[in-house]
Amino acid sequence: MKFVTLDKGLKVIAKNIPYVESVSIIVWVKTGSRYEPERLSGISHLIEHLVFKGTKKRKTALEISLSIEGIGGKINAFTSEEYTGFYVKVPASYLSLGMDILSDMLYNPLLRKDDIEKEKRVVIEEISRYYDIPEEWVDSLLIKALWGKHPLGRDILGTVNSVMGIGREDIKDYMDKFYVPLNITLSIAGKISFDDIFEYSKKYFLVDKDGVPSKFLEVEKDKIQGEKFIVEHRDINQTHLSLAFISFPRGDKRRYALTLLNIILGGGMSSRLFQKIREEKGLVYDIGSYPAYFSDTGILKVSAGIDSKRTEEALSLILKEINGMKKFDNKEELKRAKEYYKGSFLISLEDSLSQSSFIGKWAMLENKPPDIKEFIRNIEKTSIEDIRDIANTIFTYQRGAASLILPKDVDINPRDLFSEVI
Repeated sequence: MKFVTLDKGLKVIAKNIPYVESVSIIVWVKTGSRYEPERLSGISHLIEHLVFKGTKKRKTALEISLSIEGIGGKINAFTSEEYTGFYVKVPASYLSLGMDILSDMLYNPLLRKDDIEKEKRVVIEEISRYYDIPEEWVDSLLIKALWGKHPLGRDILGTVNSVMGIGREDIKDYMDKFYVPLNITLSIAGKISFDDIFEYSKKYFLVDKDGVPSKFLEVEKDKIQGEKFIVEHRDINQTHLSLAFISFPRGDKRRYALTLLNIILGGGMSSRLFQKIREEKGLVYDIGSYPAYFSDTGILKVSAGIDSKRTEEALSLILKEINGMKKFDNKEELKRAKEYYKGSFLISLEDSLSQSSFIGKWAMLENKPPDIKEFIRNIEKTSIEDIRDIANTIFTYQRGAASLILPKDVDINPRDLFSEVI
């Protein structure tokens, strides 16, 4: 694996995987929803759509897709709070073509007025669809409960009003600022030659654009900035829960203990929440937990779809299981969690796209290549006391927030439950 910073701040990380026949290229742009001014909320996601509509070299969306699919590859993109990514996975012999297409999309999009208006309507339909699915909308309510009016409390998609208000000049200005070498990390994994990688990186991505360094408004440390609890009632049959506790930023060393705590608590079908709340009690259809990390904060989140007639019982038991982690003292559970982590982590890196994603995200956000052996060492040395310390640190009333979407005939005050149990 090699990691270099080229002229104008362009970062390139590459890993040769000689036993595969593909190469996966991801362009990471260090901007996402938390970088956006409120007026332009959703612009990063809208741009993700628009660059696929046509470029100076490839005039239509069909030309772009055929350029990749015509050689058996795939192309897609994603937007998060802190970055936007564009990727192709192609046969290894088409490395140059893959980089050419991605470069063309990011640096030469046509941004035709008709395309902009069409994609704005598509995004608005996406927002409406999201609202119509309670198990997804409850997550949107959770981030508002956690962070309120802070940019982290906004939906990545934006709002109907903000998306409708975005114009072509807004898009051009935003891309001129952020879609520049200074804010871009290229990650490439597969059957590659490092000489080719760095030659093509310079050829396709070292353009004469300066832009500005990406910056965002930090959150207040360890503090809930939103309403803490948000409850909606709908004409539905199932209760939907999303709750979270503020944890640690991405670079915090305690994330290894938090990872294991999560596996034990709700990270799979053998976890405490799944076994006790679903398998033993039959109170939920699905339940699970996972950590989410940002540059300046993080959360441990629990989600569940609950039998509406037993909502209060289920919530009480969920909170008791969470609270029970403060007294964790089970060597076998910890050993199983470590083996689960190591196995699932290594399996997740089996193909070129997952490898490119792993090394690229780390290089972009940590400014260094990842060290798999270091991850494993830190997991192995995590102790029972580390798990307990994490649980006692984050599982407090002050750090917790929750959202609920309830059937109209169910009335629960989550504030009472939290104050009683946590």
